[in-house]
Amino acid sequence: GDVYYCQMTNNIEISADGELNEFKLESFQFKLDEAKQAMVFGKKGFFSGITLKLDEVFNSTSVEFWLAEDNNQLMKAAFHGGKFLFTLTTTQKIVSISAGCKN
Repeated sequence: GDVYYCQMTNNIEISADGELNEFKLESFQFKLDEAKQAMVFGKKGFFSGITLKLDEVFNSTSVEFWLAEDNNQLMKAAFHGGKFLFTLTTTQKIVSISAGCKN
């Protein structure tokens, strides 16, 4: 049930035509929900209401890291040592977000 507080470092979108757009950097939070085996995001900003199922969780004494995804929405996330990476791929665009997080 750990809660993580994050600040985006990049928030970009690339259209199918190759147009690059940069968006406002937001803060956000998510909780690791053990019962759901998922990352459950807070109710504000880009990630509002999103839940990503944990695929792989690696337990290490020095660094925590995991992969999560929602195949229906084509979203993937990775977390490693406080660094968060996210992608959303559709037929019209790619969204890529990076952030630093603390719990």
